[in-house]
Amino acid sequence: MIRQVLQWATVNSVAIQAMSALAAAAVGVLGFAVLCKYAWDTRTIAKATAIQARDRVLPFLALNLVAANDGPFRWDEWRLENQGFGPAINIKHWLFDDPVPRQRLSIMQGTDARICDTTTEDGRLFTENMRARRGFVVEYESIAGEHLRSTFRLMDATGVSVEFENLSRK
Repeated sequence: MIRQVLQWATVNSVAIQAMSALAAAAVGVLGFAVLCKYAWDTRTIAKATAIQARDRVLPFLALNLVAANDGPFRWDEWRLENQGFGPAINIKHWLFDDPVPRQRLSIMQGTDARICDTTTEDGRLFTENMRARRGFVVEYESIAGEHLRSTFRLMDATGVSVEFENLSRK
């Protein structure tokens, strides 16, 4: 009888050890799955934070027609103005369908740069080019390395449409 009890206890202890090993393996797999999900969420948050940091220094160039005065004379000038949150650097713009862009170093936040005045032949050609399908194209970069493009088209006497593209995020 004692022999049977010892045999029964030995069989049950092996079964208990096997079940506890299976339970430990299941808990380990579940813990690994939770860790993977946590790492994925952390990666997503890190990417979103990096994009938000780049967006805080994103320039936006606007094209303005500004009245200029020199004594009794008055004329209008086309100017690029940086209305964004950081400097626009490595600016390239194309006038009159030029194959090679004209370049400027940078336009700081809240400042502008003269393109041309409307009383000259270049100014009249520029205005006509603005009415064309291609419009006036400006490519530039932010200090965070984002490559941007703004395309301006003259819609009517007072309206300019702007198409803004972030070439880095396409």
